Amino acid sequence: MKGFKKILIDFNKDQYKVDCKNAERKLQLLDKASELVYNLLDLEKETLDLKKFSNNMASYFQELVAKKYLKENTLGLSADKLIQLKELPINDIIEYQKKYEEIIAEISVGKTKAEIVLNKAKYETYTENHKQNSVLLAFRELILVISKIEALGVIVYKRPLAEAVRLVKIEYDGAYSINKEYL
Repeated sequence: MKGFKKILIDFNKDQYKVDCKNAERKLQLLDKASELVYNLLDLEKETLDLKKFSNNMASYFQELVAKKYLKENTLGLSADKLIQLKELPINDIIEYQKKYEEIIAEISVGKTKAEIVLNKAKYETYTENHKQNSVLLAFRELILVISKIEALGVIVYKRPLAEAVRLVKIEYDGAYSINKEYL
């Protein structure tokens, strides 16, 4: 298609906000769980590999316990036995892990740092051809004219307008948007 340039139709901000909140919750859980491990085992910040920890918190905790008490462990007790003897709350770590895994969110976890990695393009919808571009531009012109009429104090009944012009959709907040079904 010669000369075609896609135009942004919509950005799904509601889903983007939900996904951001989920990613923040996931990061907070990872932070709380790692903080618990730091405090329980009196670790230095560099000691914990956040990536390994995020993959399997309980297993990595057992590994850290075995390393921490290696010299004291003259009987060669397993990490599980050490955790029992030291009365370390591994069930809390298992709970954090369950909650962490339940949250579907895009985050990037490295050895020392974790961050949100939402791709905004995932929430964008674009036109796919010349006809859609023409319809979208006509819709924008229509909304501009309606806005000018409303600014002059003329009452515009939005529902009947949306019923008459199927391309117009009314959002919950009363704003106009394009009905993508008719593009």
